Amino acid sequence: GHSGEMRDISKEEWAKMDIAPLQKDFYEEHADVKDLTVQAVRDIRSKHEISVEGGRAPNPISEFSQTTFPIILLKQIEEEGFKFPSPIQSQAWPIAMSGRDLVAVAATGSGKTLAFLLPAMVHINAQAALREGDGPIALVL
Repeated sequence: GHSGEMRDISKEEWAKMDIAPLQKDFYEEHADVKDLTVQAVRDIRSKHEISVEGGRAPNPISEFSQTTFPIILLKQIEEEGFKFPSPIQSQAWPIAMSGRDLVAVAATGSGKTLAFLLPAMVHINAQAALREGDGPIALVL
């Protein structure tokens, strides 16, 4: 059982735990995105005031068709009248779908919520069912 108390767990205790594998990388780079030149990526990021720090981030996308989201999500986005990903979504989705950590700062109304939640839904649906005492699969602050 889980008592709700937090305590340090030794390496030996971790080794004994039955922890389900965690699938994190769901991103398949679209051919058009993969073919972007370094200068084209710089231009897109500059145009949309996107700055990226830490490691090599995936190239930004420019169309919903360049995502790997399930068709049902893409159809809903289209039905809601969205034509293109917002700047925050264009860069955040490839990063989050790659299973990488992401901190994104953007104005209210910029599409941040979907930038985090659509990848979270994909990640959540791909994991094993939670067991008693398991923690969250996704955390958005």
